[in-house]
Amino acid sequence: MAQIKFKDVAHLYLGCSIFTGDGKGSIKSVRDGELTVDFRKYKNEGFTDEKGVKYDFVYHENEYIPNDCTPYLYPLSSMTETQRIEIFPSDENQPLPEFIKTLESDFFLYPDQFLKLLSYGFDLFGLIESKQAFDATLLVC
Repeated sequence: MAQIKFKDVAHLYLGCSIFTGDGKGSIKSVRDGELTVDFRKYKNEGFTDEKGVKYDFVYHENEYIPNDCTPYLYPLSSMTETQRIEIFPSDENQPLPEFIKTLESDFFLYPDQFLKLLSYGFDLFGLIESKQAFDATLLVC
């Protein structure tokens, strides 16, 4: 089976945290092979624009090709019990570690489950293992 490339699935991870040469942002859009990344730099003191509107962050966005970016994704093994019950309510009697092993090996998902896993930033394509994504559980905040 051919290895899935991040550039081929980037559009599925809108809103996902991503690292670029300019720092950490989130994927805002994917178009014509480029990612638009949203950067919000929070400031304790805030700032006021030319119209007198006060903001607590500085916002800007840039475009990148996916090969220049690395997303932060979560391995399925990091799923919490709360997430599992929300996404897979009919499987709540199965112990979580056993359920995750089943999910990793027998990958049948309904569309709503697939979308929910993506919205939580779970790696569904082996991107962490292939070094195309950072494991978000290893981030130090």
